[in-house]
Amino acid sequence: MIRKVPLEHSCLRSLTLWLLGFLSVNVVLEGLEVFTMLYVSEESWGIISQLITEKIAGSYFGIQFILGSVLPLFILGFMELSRLGEQVKTSLRFLSASLVLIGVFAMRWNVVIGGQLISKSLRGFTSYSPPLLGIDGIIVATVFMILPFVIVAVLIYLFPPWEEEVKLPERRGLALKGSTLSEKERRRVEL
Repeated sequence: MIRKVPLEHSCLRSLTLWLLGFLSVNVVLEGLEVFTMLYVSEESWGIISQLITEKIAGSYFGIQFILGSVLPLFILGFMELSRLGEQVKTSLRFLSASLVLIGVFAMRWNVVIGGQLISKSLRGFTSYSPPLLGIDGIIVATVFMILPFVIVAVLIYLFPPWEEEVKLPERRGLALKGSTLSEKERRRVEL
């Protein structure tokens, strides 16, 4: 898109299949983790069950599990089994990858904030609301989330990771004699 070069759909399909496989493993492992805690029923299960069913239920079940895992799994599975156009498949792949990233951010929120909500005595919950300003605020967190994209954009501008086409002079024979082109590149130039 940015470079105005057509996408390699076989590469995108391979990446999609890897995402589908790892997402399947992720859903199974998350489910097994909760069922194992339920089965073992240690003293901490009472407070953890309250946490995931009351305090962070929306972000745990709604965003992390359904929106970030199950929905992309169904979208990718449906897409691989159907005969859609490549543009539609590319859009669905982008949507699924974005939903997975949202699910990962929700998982990090649930682990960090959920862990902070449980009191150390396991007798109740504390409260937390993120501040807007300050070192732990939403603005600083947003800047840190955007910063890697800015750094990558600057690095790509300074050091493009793709090959630039080299224009050879009109007299091809002279350009090939003293050049250090590989055999494959020489054949391509001679055509």
